[in-house]
Amino acid sequence: MNGLWIFVIAILGYSAGYNSKRGKLQIEVDRIDSARRILAEELTVLRMSSNLLEKEK
Repeated sequence: MNGLWIFVIAILGYSAGYNSKRGKLQIEVDRIDSARRILAEELTVLRMSSNLLEKEK
């Protein structure tokens, strides 16, 4: 019976560790996605500014 409990606790510990790593990876993915969106917005602004400058010439 003790062996079964050790096995169950080991599986639960592994699962908790896996979910923790997965959560940390998801946070990093969200940060990268947010940075990508910000850069895309900045690029759009730069393109609009460039178009305005070319129209003034």
